[in-house]
Amino acid sequence: MSNYGQNDPNQPYDPNNSGGNDPYGQQGQQGQQPQYGQQGQPYGQPQYGDQYGQQGSEGYGAAPGYSPMPGGGGPVGTPPPNNLALAIISTVLCCLPLGIYAIIQATKVNSLWQQGDVAGAQDASEKAKKFSIYAIVIGFVVGIISLILQITVLNSTNS
Repeated sequence: MSNYGQNDPNQPYDPNNSGGNDPYGQQGQQGQQPQYGQQGQPYGQPQYGDQYGQQGSEGYGAAPGYSPMPGGGGPVGTPPPNNLALAIISTVLCCLPLGIYAIIQATKVNSLWQQGDVAGAQDASEKAKKFSIYAIVIGFVVGIISLILQITVLNSTNS
C-alpha cells in the first residue's frame, strides 16, 4: 500500500507538502492565510469597533476605505440653467442647424453637473443660450430678407 507523502513516487512533487497526510498539499488552518473566498474574520463577525448588523464607516456597497461623498457624489447647489426650452423654440421657429446644436448643448448640462463637471456644465449652458440666440437672430434676419424679396417681386410683377 502506498503512503501519500513526500516520498511517494506515484504523486507529483509538491514543495509545499511537508509530508503530512494531506495528498493535496494543503496545510493546516493554524496560522495560515485564509483560503480563496474567505475573509480574515469569520462570516458575520463585526470589524473592530463595529456592532452586529452595522456596516463600517464606508456604508453599504462602498469599497473599503472609501466613504461616500456628501450630497450623493454630485456638486452641492443647483445646476446652471440648461436653456432647453429656448433651444427647442429657436430650432422649430428660426434656424434649424444652430438650434440643433443648442439642443445638444442643453441636454449635456444636467448630466455634466451630476458627474461633478461644474465648469463643463456651465460652458454647455452658455453655449446652449448663445447658439439659441444666434439661431433666433439669424431666423429673424432671414425672415425679414425673404419678406422684402417677396414684396419687391410682387410689386415688380404687378407693375
